[in-house]
Amino acid sequence: MSAVLQCFITGRLAPFRFYSTDTIDRIARKTEDKDMYDLREKRLRDQRWMINSSIRQGLKQGLEQDIAELQALAAELEKQVLKKFRG
Repeated sequence: MSAVLQCFITGRLAPFRFYSTDTIDRIARKTEDKDMYDLREKRLRDQRWMINSSIRQGLKQGLEQDIAELQALAAELEKQVLKKFRG
């Protein structure tokens, strides 16, 4: 005989209520655990995005500095070449 039927026949609902409460508690814990897991995953995604964004920004700044240095060296070299040929 099922627990629900037995509770109905005997008129005692306490075991059924405990069962329901226990089930609700388990579902709530699972929901809490999932929420915590989702928050951890979001935090990790955000951290990866920030790190990758910082790396891209650093590479861009480094390239811009290198280009500026190369342009300065090219201008200096051009001056020296023109100076040599002019006299």
